[in-house]
Amino acid sequence: MPPKNSKKRQVSEPKKPVKPHGKPGGIQRTPLHAYDKAANQDLYNVQDIIAERQEKGVPKYLVRWEGFGPEDDTWEPIEHLAGAEDYIARFVEERNAAAKRSEEEHAAKRAKRCECAEQQSSQPADNDVPGGSRSKSGEPETVKRKTSWVWQAFYYLPPCDDKQKADKPRYKCLLSLDNGAKCDTVLVYCGGTTNMATHLRTRHSKYVLEHEMKSQTNTLKVDTDKNTLLMGNMAKWTPERRHLLCRKIAYWLVKRNRPLTLVERDTELRDVFLELSGGRFDGCSHHEIQKHLLQMVAVGTKCLKQQISDLVHDGLQLALAADLWSDGTDCALLGVFLYWIDKEWVMHEEMAGCVPFHGMRHTGENIRKETEALMKSLDTTLDSVFARVCDNGSNMKKALEVLKGLFCSAHTLERSVLVYTESPGVKETIGRTKAITSFFHRSPLAMAEMLKIQVTNSNPGTSTHKPPSTGNATRWHFTHDALNWYRMHQQTVQMFDVTNWGGEGYKEHKLDYDDWQAIQQTVAVLDPSAKMTNLIEVPVDCLSAFFSEDEAEAEATDSTDTEKYMAEDELEAYLVCPDEAKETDILMWWKTKSTWPKLQLMARQYLAVPATSAGVERLFSKAYLAHGDLAKAMKEETLSFALFASYNYAPSMYEGFQM
Repeated sequence: MPPKNSKKRQVSEPKKPVKPHGKPGGIQRTPLHAYDKAANQDLYNVQDIIAERQEKGVPKYLVRWEGFGPEDDTWEPIEHLAGAEDYIARFVEERNAAAKRSEEEHAAKRAKRCECAEQQSSQPADNDVPGGSRSKSGEPETVKRKTSWVWQAFYYLPPCDDKQKADKPRYKCLLSLDNGAKCDTVLVYCGGTTNMATHLRTRHSKYVLEHEMKSQTNTLKVDTDKNTLLMGNMAKWTPERRHLLCRKIAYWLVKRNRPLTLVERDTELRDVFLELSGGRFDGCSHHEIQKHLLQMVAVGTKCLKQQISDLVHDGLQLALAADLWSDGTDCALLGVFLYWIDKEWVMHEEMAGCVPFHGMRHTGENIRKETEALMKSLDTTLDSVFARVCDNGSNMKKALEVLKGLFCSAHTLERSVLVYTESPGVKETIGRTKAITSFFHRSPLAMAEMLKIQVTNSNPGTSTHKPPSTGNATRWHFTHDALNWYRMHQQTVQMFDVTNWGGEGYKEHKLDYDDWQAIQQTVAVLDPSAKMTNLIEVPVDCLSAFFSEDEAEAEATDSTDTEKYMAEDELEAYLVCPDEAKETDILMWWKTKSTWPKLQLMARQYLAVPATSAGVERLFSKAYLAHGDLAKAMKEETLSFALFASYNYAPSMYEGFQM
C-alpha cells in the first residue's frame, strides 16, 4: 500500500504530430504553429533551399516557398520534398563549391604567412614598445594595419610547433602587474583587438587610464542635443546614442553604488531596454561599463586639473583633508579631499583621489608617499597646500606634519568627551540607560505600555510620545541624545517602574536616585559639545549659526550706507564696517566687497579650510555601501575608480563620441 500523502505521478500524453499540408506523396509543408497563415493550402511550390541540418541523424532542409516570405520558411524532411530533387541537388552543389573555395583561400593564406615568416626571420626587433621589444619576425600579414593603441602593450610570438596554434598569430603582454611581476599573458589574434583591450582594462586599468588621459581633447565638448536621449525615436538610433546611453548607465551605477555587472546579470532590466529601444539595445556588458568608468575618471581628472590650475593662477592654495579606511578584510583606501573657494565665491569640496592601500602598512611614510604621488598626478605638490585637516591618529600626524593646519574638530571633541563619559559613575549610568533602551526595543508590549504612559503624562497638544533611540554606538553625541530623552521623560520611566512590567531583567538595570542625578549632570556637560558638533559637521552659509537664540539681532545695513565707512586702507575699512544681520550669507557678503581685493583674496584662502574631515568620512560610508558584506566582488582598484567618478564626473562633462 502506498502512503496516504503520496502524490501520483502525472504522466503527460505524447503530443500528436503536426499534420503537413499539401499534395499527399508530393511536396508538403509543415505548419509553424496553430495560427500559421500559410497553412491549409492544397498546393505548394519550392522556390529555393536555404540551409540543411541534422535532427536525430535525419537531414532536414530549410525551404523558401514560392509566394511566401522568409518568415514562412520551414524545415522539411526529405519525404516532404518529393519532386524537388533538383533544388536539393543544386543546394548541395553550391555548398560544396563554397567549402572548396574557402579551403583554397585558407591554404593560400597559410602559404603566404609561411613566406612572410621566412622573409622577416632576419629582420631586427623593434624596440618601440614600453617595457620591452616587439619581435616582428614571422608576423603574418593577415593582421590588419596596427592603428589601435592596444598594440603598444603586446609583441608578436613566433609560431610554435603545434600546428593548431601556429595557424593563429599569438601576442604576449609586456606590461607589469601591480605587484611588479611581469604579466606575460598570451592572447590569440582573432581578427580584432577586442580581447586585448579587455585584458588591459581588467588587468592593467592604470595603463588604460593613462591612455584615456592622453586621448582627451584640451577642452571638454558638451553638446546638449547629444546629452538628451530620445529612445523612442528609432530613426535617430545611432552608435553615438548607444555610446551615450552606456555612459549614462555607467554613471548611474557608480552614483548609486550598484555593482558594475548589474545590467549584464539583470534579465528584467535588459528586457526594459529592449522594449524601449525597439529591440536594438539590450544593455551593456561589464567590459563596456569598465571602459566608460575609465573614461569618466579621465574626464573628471582633467576637469579637476583645470580647476586647480585656475586657483593657482589666482594666487591661492588648496586646503586638504585625508584619512584611512579599511573594511577589515581585503580592502583599504586612502581618501584625500581638496577644498577651495572659486571666483564666484562657491565653496568646493572635491575628491583628489581614493588610493588603494591594501597590502601596505598604514605608516606615516607610506601615507605621505601615496599622497605626494596623488598630488603629482594632478600636476601639483604638497607644497601648494595651504592647510591640512586630519584626525588625531599618529600615522596621519606623521604623514602630514610638514603642513600647517589643524586636527579634525569632530574627532578632537569626541576624544575630549570620551574622557568624561568613561569616568566612574557616569560610565555605569550610561550602560544602564542603554540596557533599558535595548529592553524596550526587544519587548513590543513593554514599548506599548511605556508609550501609553508617555501620552498620559504629556501636555495636551504636544507630540512628545516617542521611544528612546538606540542611535549609533560609534558616535558620542547619540549618547547625549539618548540621555537627554531620559532627562525629558524621567516621570514616564519612573511610572513604568511602578507597573512591574520589566521583570527581573529590567529591575537589574533600574535607575536609582544617583543615576538620575548623573543623567541631569551629564546632559548639562555634553550639551555645548553636542551643539558644536552639529555646527561643524553641517555646512554653514550664514552668520546665524554662530549666535544663540537669546542674543539680540544686529540690524542689517544697506550697501549704500556702508560706502561712507570706506577708507583708503582695506583693513581700516573692514574694521569700521558696521555689523551685519546674523542671517547674512558669509560668502555672498565677501563677494560684494570688490573694493577690498586683498582682503577678498585672504578670505577666499582662510574660509576654504574645513573644520572637520567629514567629507572623507562620507566617502568611506559610500565605500562601505559599494564594498559591504554583500558586495565583495569589486576589486579595490575598481572601487577607487568608481568612487572618483561618482564625485568628480557629471553628465554635463560628456566629451562626445568618437568611432
